[in-house]
Amino acid sequence: MEKPNYFWRILQKSWGFARLPFRLDRWLPFLPRGWRISFGIWVRLSVDQRDCVHAQVGVKTTELYAPLSKGDIRILRLEPGTGSDPLVIGLEHHNLSNAPPYEALSYCWGSERPKRRCFIDGLEVGILPNVEDALRNLRLPDCPRRLWIDSVCINQSYFLERNDQVARMDDIYRCAQQVLVWLGSPDEQSTVGMEALRFFVDPASVPTDAPWYFSSSRDAALGLRSILQRAWWKRFWTVQEAVLARQVLLMCGKHTVRWRTNISTLRRIKFMTKFAATSPQWELAPFHEVDLQPLVEIIEAQIREREEETGVRVEKDILDVRYEFRNRQCTFFSDKLYALLGLAESRRMGLKGLELVDYTQKAEEAHAKFAAVLHGLNPGLDIPKEWVHGHL
Repeated sequence: MEKPNYFWRILQKSWGFARLPFRLDRWLPFLPRGWRISFGIWVRLSVDQRDCVHAQVGVKTTELYAPLSKGDIRILRLEPGTGSDPLVIGLEHHNLSNAPPYEALSYCWGSERPKRRCFIDGLEVGILPNVEDALRNLRLPDCPRRLWIDSVCINQSYFLERNDQVARMDDIYRCAQQVLVWLGSPDEQSTVGMEALRFFVDPASVPTDAPWYFSSSRDAALGLRSILQRAWWKRFWTVQEAVLARQVLLMCGKHTVRWRTNISTLRRIKFMTKFAATSPQWELAPFHEVDLQPLVEIIEAQIREREEETGVRVEKDILDVRYEFRNRQCTFFSDKLYALLGLAESRRMGLKGLELVDYTQKAEEAHAKFAAVLHGLNPGLDIPKEWVHGHL
């Protein structure tokens, strides 16, 4: 047994006071919350520690978690099942350098009460409600699925292990086959919202036209806004988890959107997202209320990570400038394009074909010309033909 683990267990079993004797806590206002006295030694216990997988039914962490060897992680093996079948989980120890294929979950912890019940290595324990929802949607009917989930795979009550495992999370997410982004359970707007999101990520898989091209698309706008306002887009840890992924599977219930994080795919997603957000149709109700910035931030962070890995630079172009100032106002839509001409020349972004100012053009015509220019600047992007030739 490792010495730190040995002494930690001794301290855990030590007798402690909820308050200091003789009400000394009143005279020590500088004492951090969560500290207690034990045999005259100040020790910080896990009073303010997140209680992830055992509080509800009283299972001790020493029963649930065997110590990890150096270089090891725990991988959760989710046994097959359907519907309301109990969740059955096994914890496997593997060295990260030769671990079997697994997927890593990126999610928000959410509410920690009430705990939901499952079975881990034969012990009935409680897990976070959001984790249970994710596991029920991820569980396969006929074969196990290997996952890494921080609140289950790390003994959160043992600080030495927690410190070590959190420091290795970048490698854990890098080595995963894919990162499963769990946005949460679906609602009445999820289906149409995820389908609208698919237009930016994988338009070839969507048989219909882009919804913001039509005036009767309020449901799509509300759905997309609902998806992009989920808590996952606002959390700090989730940035690293998505950026380090080889492949992302975005999930809202059973609805999914997938993309690989190679440079060419990310450039295409960035192009299509920014191009849609700067179109005249997008600026009309109801899509002007939808903020695509949460998606753009993740995609651009993924691009920067791939640049560091590959040495390939993705230069800023005129569409990036147009998107950056998309909320600035003009009397005519075409002025939002013509006002970029000077910037394009000074930044050598090249807007050949757009330099002829023509106020007789409709907004859609000016934007179509802008699209053709952009396509010329990005010949390697796999962009649907209708996006380039004025469909938007």
